[in-house]
Amino acid sequence: MSPEAQALTDTLSAEHATASQLLACLHSEHEALKQLSAEALETAVARKIALLAEMDGHARKRTQLLNQLGFGSSTEDIQTYIDQNAPSVAPLWRQLVELAAELDAQNQINGSMIQLSQQRTQMALDMVARPEDRSRTYGKQGYAEPDYSSFTSVKA
Repeated sequence: MSPEAQALTDTLSAEHATASQLLACLHSEHEALKQLSAEALETAVARKIALLAEMDGHARKRTQLLNQLGFGSSTEDIQTYIDQNAPSVAPLWRQLVELAAELDAQNQINGSMIQLSQQRTQMALDMVARPEDRSRTYGKQGYAEPDYSSFTSVKA
């Protein structure tokens, strides 16, 4: 293996290891969100930030290496370099691409959970801030229940 191919292998291996840690961290974040554990969530987020910084460093190193070899940093450029110069690196690259897809999927799931939690919190705050607005209150049949407290009592 050429020194350049070895350098790319080393970089991709480090990137894969960090990405695997990041996926585990995203799973921890997911569990913290499910359990509504602020402490666990804070720990997971701090770890995620550190791992993302590490991932950024690996990506910069990979980009620099490929640029020195006359290639760009896109997925297609990396694949072209591997196909032409380092076919033994192909399985590692494929694993990293698959892991990146898993990271994206888990991050989307976590983001959806956070968005749903924010919506629920906002609805609760809205209900507390405007108790006179009962139009969002529904009965067992699923219909809005009238708020009779605002009607004036009348004697006939």
